[in-house]
Amino acid sequence: MNNILRKTKVYFKPTEAKLSYNISSVMQGVLMDKVSYGFGEKMHKDGMKPYSQYFYYENDIPVWTVNTISDEAEHELVSPLLDEGCKKIYLRHKDMTLEIIKKEHTELPYDVLMQETFFSSCSRYITLRFKTPTAFKTNNRYQFYPTTEHILKSLTSKFNICDFDAELDFIEDMEKTLQHLEIVNYSLRSTNFYLEHTKIPSFIGRITLKITGPQQFVNLMHLLVRIGEYSGVGIKTAMGMGAVEIIERKEK
Repeated sequence: MNNILRKTKVYFKPTEAKLSYNISSVMQGVLMDKVSYGFGEKMHKDGMKPYSQYFYYENDIPVWTVNTISDEAEHELVSPLLDEGCKKIYLRHKDMTLEIIKKEHTELPYDVLMQETFFSSCSRYITLRFKTPTAFKTNNRYQFYPTTEHILKSLTSKFNICDFDAELDFIEDMEKTLQHLEIVNYSLRSTNFYLEHTKIPSFIGRITLKITGPQQFVNLMHLLVRIGEYSGVGIKTAMGMGAVEIIERKEK
């Protein structure tokens, strides 16, 4: 059983051309060029993916983050990146080479995650930053603003593809569960994510969730959001969308 969440950050030498998060779809191609045929076939099928990746700038340094939530994805996608011989990335579609200056690899064991969230006493407030364009899809239409229902459904779906010997299902009690979740603050703007010839309406920014109800539900939400930092939230997280991070916040 996989019981480790993993994050790999690849830092590149700054280029003259300013890249954007839209380059993530090209980076996805770089990843898939190196995987085995069987894994590649599985990843091309519809459904949740056991990884997420996105491109972002940290202090003017371009950074590529690849997160995995399964051992297979870690072996297929990240092992080639961590190889000592991997010192640069060639983007064939852009005819551009990115020089690697540093790599960081961190792991979060499931038992540690559980102790820090589910078996802890977490705050009733969570502030999330959506680092790359985020969207949901409902009734074959893109939804480019967050709701507690779409966030909860997305995080639950991501949790259920992790090999944690557990599965969550809020469908029957969704209306009751949502009474304990509220967006109490936000700073968002609409944007677009460009994927090949498609423009996907999306949003970026911050929200603060307030969680009421039993402390165990509060802790469960923190668990789901922490996993969301690895799986992403919403659609096309394997292509660079839906990257989120928790902004620490003290209890009000």
